Amino acid sequence: MNSAPEDKKCHLKISQLAQRAGVSIPTVKHYVREGLLPRPMKTSRNMAYYSEADINRIRLIKKLQKEKYLPLDVIKRHMDAGEAFDVKAGADNTSKVINQPDDMTDLNKGKGPAQASSQSDSKLHLPGLDDIQKAAARIAPFAHRTPVMTSDSLDQMTGARLSFKCENFQKVGAFKFRGAANAVLSLEPGAAEKGVVTHSSGNHAQALALAARLQGLKAYIVMPENAPKVKIAAVRGYGAEVILCRPSLEAREAGVRKIIKQTGAELIHPYDDVRIITGQATCALEFHQQVPDLDIIMAPVGGGGLLSGTALTTRFISPKTRVIAAEPELADDAFCSFQTQTFVPARSPQTIADGLLTSLGKITFPVILEHVDDIVLVSEQNIIAAMRSIWERMKIVVEPSGAVPLGAVLEHPDRFKGQHVGIILSGGNVDLAGLPWCKKC
Repeated sequence: MNSAPEDKKCHLKISQLAQRAGVSIPTVKHYVREGLLPRPMKTSRNMAYYSEADINRIRLIKKLQKEKYLPLDVIKRHMDAGEAFDVKAGADNTSKVINQPDDMTDLNKGKGPAQASSQSDSKLHLPGLDDIQKAAARIAPFAHRTPVMTSDSLDQMTGARLSFKCENFQKVGAFKFRGAANAVLSLEPGAAEKGVVTHSSGNHAQALALAARLQGLKAYIVMPENAPKVKIAAVRGYGAEVILCRPSLEAREAGVRKIIKQTGAELIHPYDDVRIITGQATCALEFHQQVPDLDIIMAPVGGGGLLSGTALTTRFISPKTRVIAAEPELADDAFCSFQTQTFVPARSPQTIADGLLTSLGKITFPVILEHVDDIVLVSEQNIIAAMRSIWERMKIVVEPSGAVPLGAVLEHPDRFKGQHVGIILSGGNVDLAGLPWCKKC
């Protein structure tokens, strides 16, 4: 791309361009390197300047990334060809539309989110407040309304006022039951008769198995053969049929496709499914009802289902509350994706927070870009410290993934000091034989 023609009416320094376009200076430089922005023009004093047209170009790039979820190379190709885009968004409290591009990179070849949603229509309607409230009523007879707990000692330790939404007390020991229950209860009668299928080695497997059993439906769960035996036994204990496969994403997805072909079962994705996101959003709905004056609400982020639901609910009913996600620094794909506004897949993450190993989805990523204020990283040391502090100070069981938000508060105390911070303790399923502070247990 050639340098921009000089426009004496609008000479913008890179800092001015970034501020007016609503992006960071590194983002501007990244767009220039990728050929999405022209190189800055030079004045007679050899100073680099940008033009007014570059502001509009950056805004369009951001909009395409967030609302059509196009990768940068596709955006550049269409821009260079002079093609127009139709990007639409719904009203604040109503369903929103994501237009998914026809030329989306292949989701099963590592060039986009690792796992495609079962809802593969070109337009996906995100839940509005009314949808979330209906989901809350739908699952109320089956899901627990989990308590909010506080701890004076943790407040003193962090310098913040902390409120903990205890999803570790939810059925199956994790927030996942909310989404699974909502998805199962939302099925049309014809689809329900054929059962449900998913692939998971964690809490979603147990959640979907229980949700299906409560409705008298058949559940097929594809699990890797190296999954902990206790988890396989738990899924079977909820009445699901477990299909073991090789421990790879390709094998899991192949197993699901085979089940769908044989049975016609409905795929319920662990996080990249509007029904799942809407169900998870009920957690924040309860939280804001129980504690209406939060300055910040925090959730861990893996695939982004809980975080997306939390962000949507918060924007609807408590827009002044900041939404901050916490992620292990050894599994920082969501952080990198958020900072660059370009999807970055997970690559062999090695963290104790084993519930946060997956990549963001093609639905959750744009929701997070638009509605989450920040994602912060947490060291393994502070994840363990947070987990142990919750066990010792609050006398409750929380898994490493659920302790990551408190770990963020411990790692970045100045960001949270004096704030009322709501933390979602996402789950409490722990292998007691492998507690990180008790190697000999």
